Amino acid sequence: MNVTLSCPACHNAQFEYYLATQDFGVTREPFNLYRCTQCGLLATIPQPDEDQIGRYYASSNYISHTGKHDNRMLKLLYLAVRRIALTGKRKLIEKKYPKGSLLDLGCGTGAFLHEMKRSGWEVTGVEPANIARRQAENILNQRLFTRLDELPQKSYRVITLWHVLEHLHRPDTTLKRCRELLEPGGLLVIAVPNPDSFDALHYRQHWAGFDVPRHLWHFTRQAMKTLLNQQGFTLHQILPMPWDAYYVSLLSEACRKNQNLPARFLKGFFTALKSNLHARKTGAYSSLLYLAMK
Repeated sequence: MNVTLSCPACHNAQFEYYLATQDFGVTREPFNLYRCTQCGLLATIPQPDEDQIGRYYASSNYISHTGKHDNRMLKLLYLAVRRIALTGKRKLIEKKYPKGSLLDLGCGTGAFLHEMKRSGWEVTGVEPANIARRQAENILNQRLFTRLDELPQKSYRVITLWHVLEHLHRPDTTLKRCRELLEPGGLLVIAVPNPDSFDALHYRQHWAGFDVPRHLWHFTRQAMKTLLNQQGFTLHQILPMPWDAYYVSLLSEACRKNQNLPARFLKGFFTALKSNLHARKTGAYSSLLYLAMK
């Protein structure tokens, strides 16, 4: 069974059935994934409307919005990986630009913005989730925004979307606006899960990187290249995010719910290790980081 849907990357209208999965995080509702027959982008079907999708984030376990998780081990792992990742993200950006103005879309509880602000950057954040935004405002001691169209007119040297683009109903429109906001030669940084990775193919419907229906789109490398090109960006580099495989694999084992916690941890660890080793040859890491220039 195929569906007709406008692909935000290549504008193809034909999508073919890929697999059936469910919302493992909140509602247990069933969803399907369909693949664009042209660029390979995967779409979550059905997609909740913007005024309905908020209820799918209503969980204490959605840690990027709350800073909390019911599972202590997962919370500690998330926070440990985040600490390492924050330093890596800052150093990556500062290789290109030592200082400047930075806009973070979907800034969550503000950890990345706080890291950049402490390093001397002028930071701006957009976060639609009220609880997360208030926490970020308290940490940063400044006002943040709920929507992109609320931003004052100015140019940014760097715009980042850390695992955000897959949540957006109109990723093409968002990237078009990002290009308008970037200064000439500005840097766009996008991190997204990779549905072609070893761990994604291993876990299939249980892969936590799908995270339906919060993740509306699932970007293959070809789909992301096409989307960036369509919006006038020049792809500069694709980088691996190997730490993501461990967290995602552990969450994927939890989705299976058929083993005790130590077994989940061990299986998740070795699946992630295998995924990263496989990706050394193919480049298909669990998550990928796309650096694009205006």
